[in-house]
Amino acid sequence: MRTCLLEECRQDYRVRLGVYIDVFPLDGVAENGLMRLINYVWIKLLRGFLIANYVDNRRHRHICRRFAIFLCQRVMTDSVIGLIHNWLEKRMRRYQYDASKDICNYSGAYGWREIFPRAWISKEDTATFEGLELRVFGEYDKYLRKIYGDYLKMPPADQRQSHHSFECYRLLT
Repeated sequence: MRTCLLEECRQDYRVRLGVYIDVFPLDGVAENGLMRLINYVWIKLLRGFLIANYVDNRRHRHICRRFAIFLCQRVMTDSVIGLIHNWLEKRMRRYQYDASKDICNYSGAYGWREIFPRAWISKEDTATFEGLELRVFGEYDKYLRKIYGDYLKMPPADQRQSHHSFECYRLLT
């Protein structure tokens, strides 16, 4: 049996995908605040170009954003996409992980909250999740609280929503 996940995106850009497994690459961060900001903004801009290539531009958005997405979708050839991926990779790896006091998941969805001290993951611990004893990094609670706030408390029912845009999920036989 195989799994198929169809994600909502541009009608002319339909891609049959497998199920995602989240992998969070952690990269070094500049010590200097200005250099940290410049690198972060470059990474966000490059990621924005890649994301704009496949989003559905029929959704309600501000006219300026719709126009920017329209332009991106017209100029994004395979070679341009490859070039942007290369620039993005270089930007993300600009600061050495082992030499950085802080690290970041630049690919994450939570912005500045994803920058945290490398010391938080230097030690290993265990945690129980749904009856399973799992290996986690030492300061996982600090990390989860920095990203999600009170992650142990369910949000109110009216605020529970998916942050993904999947059209369908089905098992193929």
